[in-house]
Amino acid sequence: INMTIPNIRFKKLLLADMDSTIIKEETFDELSKKSKNHKKIVEITRLGMEGKISFKDSFNKRVKLLGKLNNEIIEDIKFNLSFNSGAEKLINTMNNQGAFCYLVSSGLRVFTNYVCKKINFFSHFGNKIVENSYFDGEIIDEEQKLNILNSLCKKHSLSPLEVISVGDGANDLKMLSGSGIGVSFNGKAILRKKLKFQI
Repeated sequence: INMTIPNIRFKKLLLADMDSTIIKEETFDELSKKSKNHKKIVEITRLGMEGKISFKDSFNKRVKLLGKLNNEIIEDIKFNLSFNSGAEKLINTMNNQGAFCYLVSSGLRVFTNYVCKKINFFSHFGNKIVENSYFDGEIIDEEQKLNILNSLCKKHSLSPLEVISVGDGANDLKMLSGSGIGVSFNGKAILRKKLKFQI
């Protein structure tokens, strides 16, 4: 059987988490600073990122504690996001090599859209917010991130071996483990324990 083995040295698809990976902030925590439930939300974020509670539970609890989201607050947070050192260079380098770069986040689509355009990702995935601050569609958790990886491989006719991904939390583990190279960036303990590549 004549099988073509993809060149795994040069990756053709980059998938990157957003919060605490491409940007310095956890956007849910930034939103919570305007809420009376700030401390509770930050703690739930921590438990979810460490894998001590499921991401869906973490997401739903934080949404409930946030309540109605103010558009002015969202816009203020969006324009004050800060990028981790090397993030923009990473995306530009991959773009220049002809790779496709996707932002794959469990945060809000209003933020992924901004970050995507700001540093030239090809496209992005995030949780949708609709009128009256309700969330729409299936929550992007660890399973969905893996599904996105697989669907993008199919879309671009690539093997998972041709994918490099980066993230920091437990909800990134399946995406990182399913990639040719999965990189833990300032990763939580569960990533440091299970992944070979660490920054």
